[in-house]
Formats: sequence, structure tokens, C-alpha cells
Amino acid sequence: MFDPNKVPEADLRRYDLNVVAHWQAITAQRNKLEGHELQMKYFQYLSLLFTELYLDWYFNHLQDLLDGLNEEMTRYRAETGAEPFRDFEADDLNKIAFWNATGSGKTLLLHVNIRQYLHYFQAGRNDHFPDKIILLTPNEGLSRQHLEELHLSGFGFSQFFNKAQSPARGTIEIIDINKLGDEMGDKTVAVDAFEGNNLVLVDEGHRGTGTAAGAWMARREALVRGGFAFEYSATFGQAVAKGMIVTAAEEDIQKKRAKMLFNTTSLRSLDDGQKAQLALTAEDKRRARITATREIYAKCILFDYSYKFFYEDGYGKESLILNMNGEAYEQADNARKYFTACLLAYYQQLWLWSTHRSALADFNIEKPLWVFVGNTVSGEESDILEVVNFLADFLNSEAQIKSWLTDLIADKAQILDAKGNNIFSGRFTPLMGFGSRVDELYADILLRVFNASARQRLKLVNIKSSKGELALRVGDAEPFGLINIGEASKWNAPHMVAISFDRHLFYPLFGFESDGDKKSVPLKLTPLGLGAPSEVEFVRDLEAFYNSPDGKQAIGARSLYLLRNAASEDKGLGFALAGNFYPDFLLWLVDDASGQQWLTFVDPKGLLHIDLNHPKLSLYKGVKTLEADLAKPGEPPLVLNAFILSPTKFASLLNHGNTKAELEDRHVLFMEDGGSTYLKKMFAVLA
Repeated sequence: MFDPNKVPEADLRRYDLNVVAHWQAITAQRNKLEGHELQMKYFQYLSLLFTELYLDWYFNHLQDLLDGLNEEMTRYRAETGAEPFRDFEADDLNKIAFWNATGSGKTLLLHVNIRQYLHYFQAGRNDHFPDKIILLTPNEGLSRQHLEELHLSGFGFSQFFNKAQSPARGTIEIIDINKLGDEMGDKTVAVDAFEGNNLVLVDEGHRGTGTAAGAWMARREALVRGGFAFEYSATFGQAVAKGMIVTAAEEDIQKKRAKMLFNTTSLRSLDDGQKAQLALTAEDKRRARITATREIYAKCILFDYSYKFFYEDGYGKESLILNMNGEAYEQADNARKYFTACLLAYYQQLWLWSTHRSALADFNIEKPLWVFVGNTVSGEESDILEVVNFLADFLNSEAQIKSWLTDLIADKAQILDAKGNNIFSGRFTPLMGFGSRVDELYADILLRVFNASARQRLKLVNIKSSKGELALRVGDAEPFGLINIGEASKWNAPHMVAISFDRHLFYPLFGFESDGDKKSVPLKLTPLGLGAPSEVEFVRDLEAFYNSPDGKQAIGARSLYLLRNAASEDKGLGFALAGNFYPDFLLWLVDDASGQQWLTFVDPKGLLHIDLNHPKLSLYKGVKTLEADLAKPGEPPLVLNAFILSPTKFASLLNHGNTKAELEDRHVLFMEDGGSTYLKKMFAVLA
């Protein structure tokens, strides 16, 4: 097998003719559609040539194939650093894998492989087919893509798997691995339904080699037993790096049994009698061979054209990795500064592409695209929400952003990697002309990156005609970005508005344009998103007041924090004596020098349908009783206050018998007066 002299020249010519014929068959329709002939790359040709040789020997010289592989295995085990792999068995030979980098055309290889296998399987009997031809994919999206690609390659007999149907022999049935189970279910099909002499093609085969490798590999083995499998992945090596070899898998079975029988995993501590009880059965040995993913793929990878070869050949995209020091990223404003630099780098690409269009025309370069690949949608650690937060901050913190932009284009910003190198040094030379025109630069970023002619709030808008997608836009401008959440359940939320007020411990807050949208958005918001418009108005008013001269005077040297209160006993702060009342916000002032703190409960609440004698409106007195109870000798006092902020106009309140001043004395403030007025009154109490 490993001696080229064992393959006659006539066989090589035959293999070559087969490869060309198969390639022409699967590209005929594509060539018509694209207007030019698709030619094989050298690595594609070699992959297919080796497949021809392997399948010929598998079907016609099986013992020679097995002997040749084991001769080479013996030589390998004699090498320094070799792993103690077992000899090949005949059952190992019915699977081969291709370690091909993404972008190297493995879909077309898969299509040729189907034709190659059928050529040798049928041996001239055109009506002879495997029991089933199964294409396994990682998810439904790739299943749809594969169906389209198969049709383009001339495989008219291909369809999604349907357990209610029995398609004609030779039909390619596509199913994602998540629908395979050990038993039949509403959304799963038992692997037993597929047992037989099957041809199985596994796209992204590494997906099943992780933590659930045992279950997946057992199902794969059941599918392939008696048939043949091709597997394809760009990352086999990484996926099975921590996998076991057969020897280790057998030992793992024995250790688990020793733990159960003798309460130890140390096989050396057992006597001969105990060790005899751990003897492996034939079934144990078979299971070990199935779960030993490292050894399985080391033996069955027929062609390695992984990323290192792919990039050495000049394929793929040039990459530039500018990672900031991880520890520094968590400190102060470094994360925001780093994101600003990344956004500026993207803008610079847009600027260069736009201002040098004529010079770039011959290179057919598309408009630059900025892509974030996220991992989590929901929860406090959502990286998707983190990006949204940064985008909102860029729009909201104009003065700070302009300061950082000035430093970046002047090459003064210090954003360091783990080795202390300034990662953006010299990166913004083309933009240095904006050195004295940072206002113009910021405005142009708004226009080119955000499609906005002026700075406004960030909005997330549901695309009703799409599934699991949110558009990003500034105010009412055209959307500039898209969040693809993936296979989300049906939902319908017209608008959510992101508010990035940096004195809020959980920000950005998300406001819903209608209360009904809360249940239909596929994001878990922690804390809960803003509900009533008055809540959104309060946060915006507070942000404006915080940045105003009146606000700076009222707050003084104290630090301000705003927290969203939860409306439940286990997560929020409520008051039973006030009718089980959970105020919407906790506003916290802290004097860092003296340690004194002011905690104020704030609830924006319409008063049109509420009795002004309701206990909620007396909370301002109740918290003072609590304040006295909490006081501790020798410690700075915790000052408690409570306010109701009424979006209902005073003139709309009927039959209450109170003047506006009297209600304000009861800590009921009216938002109609404007944030600068009602907040000035509130902070006067907190002076």
C-alpha cells in the first residue's frame, strides 16, 4: 500500500479517468450557471486520486490493504515518540476521513466521493445501491445548504430524511446529527432504523467527538456497521486532541469497574484475583475501539489538507490578530478604549475603500464588513449584549469617544498586548489628516459606520419577515447592522431601545416600545428591561441631569449608581407595609471619603387610577423608620428616602384635595416639570 511500485501505471490511468469523469459530472450544471469551467486544485485531485486507490483496494484487494496498513503501523510504532496504536482490523477499514480546511472545496469532494463509492460498489450493476445513502450534518441550516448543493451537482434523488417515507434506493437522505437518538421520539429517530449496508457521509465529523463523544461515536458505528463512511472536517486534530487511544479506553473501562467493585481506580493496587474480575469482554473491547476517538481518526484520515497547508498555499484570508492584554482589558475604561480602536480600524477600511475606489476597481474588492462572532445570547455574560453595549456607548459618550479618537489617530493611545506592545501603533496613519478635525471624524464615522447624519439613540428592531434576526439602527436612520440569533422561536417585538447610562450598574437598559413586547423577545434581560415609557424617561432625565451643571452641583463629590430593582422577594427589595411594593429603581449615592451612603427608592408610576392614600405613597415615611432601625453606633448613617415620579399631570388628578406643593412634600414629583426641575427637587432632599 505504501510502496508506489505496488500500483501499476494502468491502474493510475484508470483512477485518473474516473476522477475526471466524476468531476465533469458534478460540475456540468455549475459550469453553465457560472459561465466558466470549475477546475480542480491539486489538493482536490490528490484527495480524489487517493480515494480511488483506497476504494479499489477496499472492494477488490481487502486483505492486501489490511496487510499493507499493518506493515506501515509496525514501522510507525518503532519511531521515537510514536503512540502505541493497535494494528488495524478489517472492521477499521470501512471509514475514511478528510481533514480539509474550510474553503478548500470539501462539499465538491463529498459529491465526487458519492460517485466514486457507487462506482466500486455497483461494479457495473447500475441498479445496485446501498441500503441507504445518508448525509449527516451538524444542524438544519447546513442540511438545507447541502440539499441545494446536491441538486446543483446533479443529484436529483436527494431529500431531507422523513421517517414516514421510504424513498427509492439510491436517494440521498439528509439529516442533522441532533435528530439521531437511541430510541424513536417526536423529534428524533433511532439509529436502529438505519442499520444495514449504508453509505454514510458526515459533514463536520468533529462535532461528535467532544464531551458526548461516547454516545455519538456509538451511533455512528451503528450507522456504518456493514457499510462505509466518509467524514469531513476542518478541525479533526483540535477536536480529538484530548481523545483516547484504544489502550487508554480499555483501561478507562477497567478503572470504572474497579471503582464500582473495589472502590479504587488504581489497577496496580489490585491482586491477581481482583484483576481477573476486570477482564474485558468482547463487547468491552468493541466499545473501547468505538470511543477511542484519537486513534480512530489517526487511522482513518486519508488526506490532510488542514489549515497550515491551506494557508501555506496562499488560500484563505490574511489575518491580523490584535489581542489586548487580558488583565488590562478588565481594568478601568480599557475595554471601551479597545473597542473604540477596533471601530476606528473598521472605519479606516471603509474610508480607504470609498476614497480609493478607482484604484481598487481592478481587484474587485467588496465593501468592508465588520463581523462579531458571539457565543451567548442571554444572561449577564452575553457577548452579544456586550457588543450592543459598546455600540450604544460610542453614540452616547461623545466627548470621551472624541478624546480617544484624537489619541488614536495621533498615535498616542497606549493599548497594549500581553508583551507590552502597543497593538495599534502606526495603524491609523491614513487618518492623521483628521488630527485637528476630530468633530468631522466623529461625524463621518456616524455616517459611514452607522448610516446616521446625526448622533441619536441606538435601536434594536425586529425584522418581522425574518427568523431570529434583529436590525441595528441609529434613531430612524437606515439599519447599519444585523444580529442573527439563529434558530430562535417565533417572536414579534417591534422596537427595543438601548440606553447606555454609565452610572447604571447593569447597562445598557433595554426599553420596550410596548408592554406586550417583553414576552416575545428571544433575549433574557438581566435585570428586566424597562417597561413603561416613564421608566425610560426617568433614566434619560437622570443621565442628562448627571451631566448638567445643576446635577454636578447637587451630586457633588459623591458617586452615583442606579440599579434596576427586581419585583420578586428572592431577587428584589420590597416593602410589605407599603402593599408589597417593589420600587422600580434603587438610586445610590456614596461619599467615598466619609463612607456615608444615601439609598433612595424611586418609582415612576402613573397616579390617574391610584388612591392617593395608598400605602405606596407613604413609603417615604416608612423608610425613615427603617433608617433608624438600621443605624449603628460609630458608623456613618445610611440615609433612606423614597419618591414617586408621576408621569400623570397634576391637572389630571381629580378629587384628591391636595395642592401640588403638598404632594411634593409627600415625595410625589411630577415629570411634566422636566427632568432638570423634578430631579433638582429630589436631590435637594438628598443634600
